[in-house]
Amino acid sequence: MQSTKRQNSHDQYWRLSAFAVASKNDLLPFVNMGGYTALAKTITKDTVLGYAFRIECEQLCYFQCSDAELKRFAKDRGIDTPEGRFRRSAIIEVLEHADETLAFTKFLDLPPELRTIVYDYYLAVFPEVLRNPVQPPLTRVCRLLRTETLPMFYQRTTFQVRLSHGQYRTSPRLHMVGDCADFVLSLAANDRSMVRKLELDIGPSGKSADAKIVLASLGADGAGYEVVVSRLYETHRLHDESFKRTLENIKEAVGQAIRGIVEGKAAMTGFAMEDIYTLRAAIEQA
Repeated sequence: MQSTKRQNSHDQYWRLSAFAVASKNDLLPFVNMGGYTALAKTITKDTVLGYAFRIECEQLCYFQCSDAELKRFAKDRGIDTPEGRFRRSAIIEVLEHADETLAFTKFLDLPPELRTIVYDYYLAVFPEVLRNPVQPPLTRVCRLLRTETLPMFYQRTTFQVRLSHGQYRTSPRLHMVGDCADFVLSLAANDRSMVRKLELDIGPSGKSADAKIVLASLGADGAGYEVVVSRLYETHRLHDESFKRTLENIKEAVGQAIRGIVEGKAAMTGFAMEDIYTLRAAIEQA
């Protein structure tokens, strides 16, 4: 995988960290904490970078293994070790190369319940909230994996919907902001129906200083929901009584709207486009 520092970008959130932009001196404490404490002072940045990626991928640090363990790893994996006297550095290099070139071609032969465990680990490292994401690569490998992983991705992820009154705040109507509108409107009805959690990012001007106000979510079974104040950038305004009342009004309005959505359907399995519009209207009228 390629690395990036833009973890929340719509097509970058699933990638590894951007270690490449860090200096060697910045990386050394990180790799030392990961067990690579016996590195030579003349080690190159590329080598340090390789160890940083091993830590990110949760691969074993062979420097912490005994000679007997290293020999056992090589034997169990059928790896040819260097001939002659035992050299730790040589066998570690061979094992690390084997890790980098490891291929597992029997994944689809695993029982579905074991594949689900793998998907859980894959999804667990995504950011808590995603803005306008593309579908992760695992959902585009083959038809079977897409069928198994796409519902998990939509059902377990919180998607942010950004709403704004616009720069001059002259209209009560909230609009979806830019690429957020493109994302929400491009979702197929079936995809939206799998979404369980929405974060409504409400900023009068869409700027970072505005409040992140409401998190609305449905329970995994579609029957439950919650409305909470999510994040506030303008913390000094928490002591402003009118501001606090506004937050409570919005919270109550969204709660009532979700109750109406849930009660109005025989089986609330996810969000439809009209549900998002209903939540928006509730906030506008609060």
